[in-house]
Amino acid sequence: MRSIGRRVAVAALLVLTVTSSGCVTATPEGPPPMTVRPGPAPTAALLPWYTKDYATARFAYDQLVECLAARNVFRFVPRERALQAVAGAGYEMERVFGLEDAEYVDLAERLEADFVMHGAFTILRDLTVFGWRGDVTADLRLVDAAAGERVGYWRETTAATFALPDSFTDEERMAASAMNHLCARIIEATAARAPSG
Repeated sequence: MRSIGRRVAVAALLVLTVTSSGCVTATPEGPPPMTVRPGPAPTAALLPWYTKDYATARFAYDQLVECLAARNVFRFVPRERALQAVAGAGYEMERVFGLEDAEYVDLAERLEADFVMHGAFTILRDLTVFGWRGDVTADLRLVDAAAGERVGYWRETTAATFALPDSFTDEERMAASAMNHLCARIIEATAARAPSG
């Protein structure tokens, strides 16, 4: 009897430790700090994601553009102009692994952009006792037009993360969380390319 009570006490202590530590997130991640980079931002074209979840992908696209533009990381080519360039070039944007680097460079030249960003956006839905959990995965590559090569790649997912049911059953909240984290990672990765002021 005494060993069962001890095991219960240890288990309760572990649960308390895990739930009160900084490693467990109970709500979606908020936006990164609002630190605006000085000087002119390079121009980037965020091409539409390869996706089957168009509405949530469009929401996530807008979230990421807003996050990066507000911090002066990139100045974005309008989405409609990027869509026109893609249509005019005739490239197959539905390729799972994206375009060739030369094709991204061609699109950058058409759009007069310093960088092109493109990737895939998916939602994996799992039925839980609380409803459908919509886990978001976004892959994004960054191509430097002048260098003619990929200079960045990020993969962000909400799978296997702790979230409350009111968050994980809301695909837009999950997408916003993923985009906020992706935005923070892009800010950090591109800091060396930022003008010093």
